[in-house]
Amino acid sequence: MLNHTTAEKAAGADEFLPVLIYTVLKANPPHLYSNVYFIQKFRNPSKLTTEIGYYYTNLQSVVSFIDTLDASSLTIDPAEFAEKFAGTARADEPDAPENGGTPAVPAEGG
Repeated sequence: MLNHTTAEKAAGADEFLPVLIYTVLKANPPHLYSNVYFIQKFRNPSKLTTEIGYYYTNLQSVVSFIDTLDASSLTIDPAEFAEKFAGTARADEPDAPENGGTPAVPAEGG
């Protein structure tokens, strides 16, 4: 995806988030929710006003997107979505929303 950029049009934020979503989905990192939750609770707020904060915010966006992912979010047939994503709950992460846990990225004010 990012290989299609040219010197005239470098990849930017609009291209970064979809690539990050794809990367996280393909990598399927263990304990994603608990790690993001840990960072949220124990971060140094002054560190999140820099480039690190930008990347962390993008990671929170990825987690939020994954939490609400359904067939209508994608250009995929609902039956195909159900088939491909059936039984994908993370047994290793009891805090994951699909296992009845709290989302890693709480609503504003939470």
